[in-house]
Amino acid sequence: MNAKQKEASEGRVCGAGYFLRGEITVFLSLILLTMLSLLFGLLESARVQAARAQCLAGAQLGMFSLFGEYDRDLLEEYEVFFLDGGCGQGKLMEDVLCARLKEYAGENIAGGGFLGTALEQTKLTAVLLASDEQGAPFFYQAVSWIREEMLFLALDGVTKETEHYLSDAGSCMKEGTSLMEQADQVSGRIEELREAARKEAEEAYEAQAEKTQKEGKPCTAVLDLSEMEFENPIDTLKRYMEAGILGIAAGEKELSSAAVRPEELLGGRSRQTGFGSFNNKLSMGSTDGLLFDEYILRKLPSFLSEDDGPGLCYQTEYVLAGKSSDRENLETVLERLLLIRFGLNFAFLLSSGDRQLQAEAVAAGLCTLTGFPVLTELMKTAVLLLWAYEESLTDIRTLLCKGKVPFFKSEKTFSCTIGELFSFHPTEQPKEEGLDYEGYIRLLLALQPVAERTMRCMDMVEHTIRLTKNRPGFCLDSCVFAARAEFDCRLDPLFAGSGWSGGSFGTECTYSYYVP
Repeated sequence: MNAKQKEASEGRVCGAGYFLRGEITVFLSLILLTMLSLLFGLLESARVQAARAQCLAGAQLGMFSLFGEYDRDLLEEYEVFFLDGGCGQGKLMEDVLCARLKEYAGENIAGGGFLGTALEQTKLTAVLLASDEQGAPFFYQAVSWIREEMLFLALDGVTKETEHYLSDAGSCMKEGTSLMEQADQVSGRIEELREAARKEAEEAYEAQAEKTQKEGKPCTAVLDLSEMEFENPIDTLKRYMEAGILGIAAGEKELSSAAVRPEELLGGRSRQTGFGSFNNKLSMGSTDGLLFDEYILRKLPSFLSEDDGPGLCYQTEYVLAGKSSDRENLETVLERLLLIRFGLNFAFLLSSGDRQLQAEAVAAGLCTLTGFPVLTELMKTAVLLLWAYEESLTDIRTLLCKGKVPFFKSEKTFSCTIGELFSFHPTEQPKEEGLDYEGYIRLLLALQPVAERTMRCMDMVEHTIRLTKNRPGFCLDSCVFAARAEFDCRLDPLFAGSGWSGGSFGTECTYSYYVP
């Protein structure tokens, strides 16, 4: 091989009939193609991840925007956040919520050009309404607000005072009910002994008359039944009961005659329910229940609030009684207070030696029969029952006149005297120590199941919003507390075919007014 042939074979000669070898050019082209494929693959992967991140962020912004339309009336009046999912119509409208959610989220998800994302569909997969779980969402927000609103030390003092008297209040209410039954038994026994004494006197008179008649002498015996015509204290007590607690204790105060239709309230109709499940469970503990009672006392008017607005005026009393009219609710609450005071006052009389002696003297004066010593003891019990009941009526009158009544009475604070036992007229007895009307209402609230007072409180919230805000279709059981939604998004391919990237994918987002 000559030199020219050798150069030609090595590709180093250029000219006619010769060519250059391209190994390096092809190699570099392949390297460049591989590098570009890797680069565009990385760009596509980054674009897909950025698109997913944008869809998730857009979904979160959409949920935030939707829940930002919380009901202003509920927040201003009752310090709770809820989204009116019924749009003022009273029925949960999932399609409307999904449409609004798609509108809000779609503007944030849509990304032309590089990302190429779009929102195709939204769907609610879980919804928690205000009335679900026995009103736990409403209860949770009310307790959260009252914790922030009240100073901790002051609130702690209120709850401790309530807890201190709570067990005694519950037992005294039962004792008061038992005393009512005992009064009937004592009255029945007194009447039996009175009838037995009358019968014995009549038999003695007939025997004497028959004896004198047999002896042929004129009958000088006289049938005197005046001793059997004594006044039974329990009869007086029953007259008080028949007169009604409102007529005696309220006096000349003007009472509200407002009423509602139970079937129109949240607790009286068939309620809507949410669907799905959430990880965070809202508790309704007994300790939180005392805080919720403070919320009720702050947000709902009572008898002493003198609220003449539309609807029920004694809303706190409604939470306790659940009746359809103000008068019925107030009467029921006062009867419960009367039972508590009746049990406490009777217990004090039993512990007071001086008042025991006074009761014995009155009993002996009422019953002068010597043949029935048991009757005197029964009469003493009847006198004590009437005395305690009259003192209780005075206590209720004092509370309704914005006075205070000590929970446990003493010799100084027991106001009714034995001299006015049968000529009693309840009058206000102003005192600076003890519990006021609100304090006793706290006790009654604490004795009631948490779920029951929560639902009744929601009854009044819904009822008030409807009337005062001119929203007749408003329903709390269509108000949303939490929701979870699925977002179906589309991603257009850019650097690779649709088989490798692009297509549809979904993301899920949850939002609630829950603050852990």
